[in-house]
Amino acid sequence: MDFFEKHRAVWETIYKNAYEYAGKYIKAPAKLRQDDVIEALVPALQVTELLGNTLRAKRLLQKYWVRYFADLIVDSLWT
Repeated sequence: MDFFEKHRAVWETIYKNAYEYAGKYIKAPAKLRQDDVIEALVPALQVTELLGNTLRAKRLLQKYWVRYFADLIVDSLWT
């Protein structure tokens, strides 16, 4: 959580972009779900140097860490 909070503004911006992107394809009467946003968020996180460098420094190279971090972002910022 420290890493998330330290760079919260970065994650909020990426989250908002993913939310807006997913919202373009999910129209009423369907509701936008957290999983929809996560699917848009993961590719953005995969190319984010800040997250990539941190995961490499901690030797967390498995692909699931990006998905876990996306889950954390959405759980923290979903309103």
